[in-house]
Amino acid sequence: MGKIKTVVVVIVLAVAGAAGALFGLSGMYQSQVQTLATVQLAGAAENALNEMRVLAFERIALLSRAARETPLAPPLAKSPATTGLTDEAATTALGPAHTELSPVAEELLKKYKLSRVMVVSAEGRLLAQAPEKDKFGESLKGLPVVAECLQNVPRDGLYEIAGKLTQFAAAPVLDDKGKPVGCLLVPEEIDLQFLQRINRRTGMDTAVILRQSVYLATGDSAKLADLATQPTGEETIWFGDAGPLPMFVKLERRGFAARTIPIPGGTEQLRLAVILPIGPMLLPLSEAHKTALFGAGALLVLGLLLAVFLPGGSDRQLKRLRDDITLMSNGDGSYVVDPVSYSGFVRELAAAVSNLAPARATRPPAARATPAAARETSPVEEPPRVSQSSPPPLDFESLLGGSTPAPASSPLPAPPAARPAPAAPPPSALDLLEEAAPAAPRPAEPAPSPFDQAGGGPRVNLPNDLANIFDEGDATREVAPVIPPLARPEPSRPPIKPAPPPGRPSFIPPSPPITSTPGVLDLSEEDQITSSDYRPDSTVIAQVPDELLRVSATKEAPEPPRAQVGLPRPPIGGAAASAEDAHFREVFEQFLKTKKQCNETLAGLTVDKFVEKLRKNAAELKARYNCQSVRFQVYVKAGRAALKATPVK
Repeated sequence: MGKIKTVVVVIVLAVAGAAGALFGLSGMYQSQVQTLATVQLAGAAENALNEMRVLAFERIALLSRAARETPLAPPLAKSPATTGLTDEAATTALGPAHTELSPVAEELLKKYKLSRVMVVSAEGRLLAQAPEKDKFGESLKGLPVVAECLQNVPRDGLYEIAGKLTQFAAAPVLDDKGKPVGCLLVPEEIDLQFLQRINRRTGMDTAVILRQSVYLATGDSAKLADLATQPTGEETIWFGDAGPLPMFVKLERRGFAARTIPIPGGTEQLRLAVILPIGPMLLPLSEAHKTALFGAGALLVLGLLLAVFLPGGSDRQLKRLRDDITLMSNGDGSYVVDPVSYSGFVRELAAAVSNLAPARATRPPAARATPAAARETSPVEEPPRVSQSSPPPLDFESLLGGSTPAPASSPLPAPPAARPAPAAPPPSALDLLEEAAPAAPRPAEPAPSPFDQAGGGPRVNLPNDLANIFDEGDATREVAPVIPPLARPEPSRPPIKPAPPPGRPSFIPPSPPITSTPGVLDLSEEDQITSSDYRPDSTVIAQVPDELLRVSATKEAPEPPRAQVGLPRPPIGGAAASAEDAHFREVFEQFLKTKKQCNETLAGLTVDKFVEKLRKNAAELKARYNCQSVRFQVYVKAGRAALKATPVK
């Protein structure tokens, strides 16, 4: 399920990222293109009109040179006057002049590489032309360009003649006195070739608009129909449909940008327009979209591969941390989370959880109860009553070394008379307790001691030989806080007394008589355990049966019992060593049980070696912390059995 979520997230992120990139890129590029079009069109119309003037000026200059270099003045000066004559009569009168000037016109056409040339008399009559040499006698004086030329003014103009736009360039022909005797006229029809020469100057499409219609254009005239209806001005004109556009580009009636300018010196309502299509300017954006899509696809494939094939290390670590937290919350505080076994952010989280364990262990049991248990238990509930037939309740807090002092023990009654010693040695109280209650559930973890509830303490380095016994990588163990002598706890079991000196019989004091006859503590009776601090995962110390005590008393001479008030005094001399060895052996038994519960191997683990290592380590800790004894406790750490040392002053 985690893989599927990862794949879905990768796909959503890739699609959203690609869409966002395309949308942002399209908007930015569209704005830049529109700004660039406005800047380019700012002087494009003037440049196109100037290009037309340059072409006309070049023809005027060429005609002026031809008029000087060609002997045209004498024939023009001899041409007859035709004022008041009809066109037919004028044509007849101008016949000899036409015959004389036609070869000259042919020579001018070839020499100066002109498309058409016309020779006009001083009265404005057409005398000769090339290549159409048969047409003459027509009056051209009505053209402004011819009228000004006969006044010795070179001129150009664009006129509509017979439905066609024609550009004229005129240069006067002067006699020896500098008087105009005629004109040389070069007409050129406005066609696509003419507009293409202007396009090479501006780098844009050009159109000629005549009376609210497109007369001629280098582009598609049908797409420029809206341009003819737009007014002339200095502002950029947006019109037309740009056709197919890249994604996320919206050009509503803004497919073309244009500027128009009137053409002076000719026909009215004649305009020249320069046009810039926006579609071709957006082609780089289409390529950028393809690149972005390819990149998004590559990232999508890479993300899917990483999501499918990369292991979910963090997920596994989080699941393992969840299991550790569950064990810690269900236990008694002895289980701790080891942050070293994690990595990355999970390691920081495990360290924070591990720091919470000491604070949780220091809280009273009621504070660590689950919400369900808190709801089941009423705060005003009366304490459980103690059955009169059962032994007095055990103070587990004082037995396990709590802060509440144990009450003074009452004097024990005199032991019974000695009996003959039995053939077989009597069983111990622990053996009887285990045999009598086989169905009693055993805790999954070792019983806690007050050293656990103290919340942990400083960590000390243990010798390598002691660390190797427990088959763990690090050589550090947690040391509980030092407990002062007045609050020194009793061990979980009574210490084994050393052997008595020769000649003095040993004696085990009998327990007070009880009303029930069974030889073991019946754990099924709820009234026998009435302490409010009862914890089912703690070690239970049972009463020693009278029968066992009487058997022991018959074997050993009784000694008058002494009432002991307050905390017991620590043994000295050899007794201290024997009590310490007994503690070590007890720790060994608990350590052995814990390793079995954790499914650890027991190969190479012997009691002698274990006790020897603990004795050596205790001596080092005593010297280091200047304490009288060292208590060891077994607990589970990271699923393995471990030891905790507590120096006791």
